[in-house]
Amino acid sequence: MLKRAVVKLGTGLLSVDGGISASVISAVAGEIAFLQKNGFRILVVSSGAVGCGMIKLGRKRPKDISGAQMLASVGQPLLMDMWMKALSKKGLNAAQVLCSADDFSDRKKYLNLRRALLKILDEGIVPVINENDSVTVDELKFGDNDRLSALAASHIDARDLVILTNVDGLYVNGKLVDELKNIDEAVLQSAGGASEFGTGGMRSKLLAAKITGLSGCRLTIASGKKRGVLRKILFDGKNPGTLILPSAKIRNRKRWIAFASACCSSISVDAGAYKAIVKNGRSLLAAGITGTDGVFAEGDTVNIAHGTKIFARGIVNYSDSEVRKIQGCQSSGISKVLGRASCAEVINRDNLVLTEE
Repeated sequence: MLKRAVVKLGTGLLSVDGGISASVISAVAGEIAFLQKNGFRILVVSSGAVGCGMIKLGRKRPKDISGAQMLASVGQPLLMDMWMKALSKKGLNAAQVLCSADDFSDRKKYLNLRRALLKILDEGIVPVINENDSVTVDELKFGDNDRLSALAASHIDARDLVILTNVDGLYVNGKLVDELKNIDEAVLQSAGGASEFGTGGMRSKLLAAKITGLSGCRLTIASGKKRGVLRKILFDGKNPGTLILPSAKIRNRKRWIAFASACCSSISVDAGAYKAIVKNGRSLLAAGITGTDGVFAEGDTVNIAHGTKIFARGIVNYSDSEVRKIQGCQSSGISKVLGRASCAEVINRDNLVLTEE
């Protein structure tokens, strides 16, 4: 059975001596060719469009969105040309896939993208994905494509995500961390910031691990400057960097709810509802709701909070105004309050996923 893996290269790794490193791209293309011949299908997430534009035009990273969009428009064709030439020399074809946050948050687009990516991989073609920087304002939220690479790995049910960077992995107190199982606040605080050319940093890579952690996908952070690093990780099973192990694998639909669906509103619950959902695996009922924050409609995804802690997300069966009317009510009394037939659950367990426990 073919094994799927995602390889992500950041701008910091690709930027060398005032230019984009053709040697790094060539070396990675060579490793991809080896892996494809040995039972793997590789999806590449490549940052660098804005960086290519900066280098081509001799500009510094702009602070305004339109400036970044302009540089991405200049740089993306240059970046893709480098990947196509490098892979072609190894006998491989490349496919450019430009994504925006909406391609993941919209359920129909999410499924269409999944079908397209799986078909490309099945044909032995190497998809090269980047955030569509030239038309979207959401790129900054992805963190130099670290989040995008994790979503892509979850999307195609990849066994591994390898984030290649210009350092060996995560360092804490001057020591390389070999393996992690949980990403807690202490670990996040140990991460540094972004480079001049990139928008990510170690923190965004650790946050990406929260996605892969519930996708049954191993995440390895390693130096892309070392020869044969992908072969060591994916083919030989060695760990030259920091390996972050998955904690579970939830269904694809629940992964979409947890990480990809758009969500800007929340429902607050009492201690009883919190316990019922987290400990007993129950649905969210109106009786345990104490309030709402934001505007939402039936079918939207909302956060579920207890006190100041957001611990779950789910697809809601009622609008925010309806939830306020029925909060605290028993399920049997909802129809009378709303004057129409109703669902017993505000959020059914099948449409609910825990994000923190």
